Parts: sequence; C-alpha cells; structure tokens
Amino acid sequence: MTTHDAHDPARWDVVVGVSDAFAAEVDAEHVAALLARVLGDEGIEDDSGLSVEIAGDDLLHELNREHRGVDAPTDVLSFAAEAEQKRADDVVAALLQAVPFPG
Repeated sequence: MTTHDAHDPARWDVVVGVSDAFAAEVDAEHVAALLARVLGDEGIEDDSGLSVEIAGDDLLHELNREHRGVDAPTDVLSFAAEAEQKRADDVVAALLQAVPFPG
C-alpha cells in the first residue's frame, strides 16, 4: 500500500492511502494536495485532519458487512471521528465502484 501524508503543521493533516492494486492509477501525493486545498477552500479549521483510503471492492464489501451489516460492496464508506478529535471523518473509497474503468 502507498501512503502519503500531506501534513502542514500550520494547517491540516491529510493522509491518503492507496491499495497496491491501484498504486499505478492513483497519485496519493496529488490526492492529498487536492484534499488539503478543499479543506482550505471550505474554511475547515486549522489542525484538523482527514484520512482517505482508496481500495478495491473486496475491502469495501468487508467493511460494509462489518460496520453496516450490508453484505455487498459499496463505493464509499465514511467513519465519524471521535468527538474529542479534531479530524474530519475517515473515508474509504472503492476506486472501481466510484470511478469505473472502461472495458
């Protein structure tokens, strides 16, 4: 798995993980920079954070079954941060579900 941490101590902590199966298609550094920009554009307070995992259908299916009781894959799951944490929700996205590839 490829992980990029776009931590700016003055601003936000953005962590993007990409499963090995999608490492060639997804630039974790670029995604982290884009998410940091969105946090800034949306006025999210400094020192907040966001974690995003880009994975395949198998992981999303497993997490969906484990956390929601739904035995099927899905495109995106969001997990709320603990109330005392200054973090946005953790997000797991299935690349093939969210962005279908031709063929």
